[in-house]
Amino acid sequence: MARKSTRQEPQILDIIGQKEERLQNLSQSAENTIGIVRGQITNLNHINEQIDKEVEEIGTYISRLSAACDGLQAERTRNAQIASNFAKLICAE
Repeated sequence: MARKSTRQEPQILDIIGQKEERLQNLSQSAENTIGIVRGQITNLNHINEQIDKEVEEIGTYISRLSAACDGLQAERTRNAQIASNFAKLICAE
């Protein structure tokens, strides 16, 4: 039986070596995958920063357009009042 165990020992060591090699390969694959995921997270964060800049720029345009709209409405109201006053002067004569 001593001979059987010595014959099996190299096979067992070979299997252990294969499993250790497989573990190293899987660990390396996991590390590579983690690196890819981290890179994608960085990319997504960068995209979100760009989106934030665009939203801020649009907000500036909205504010300026709103102010312009308010100014136009005030001017229209003023012009209508002036036209009404002139119409009253014409009718009064």
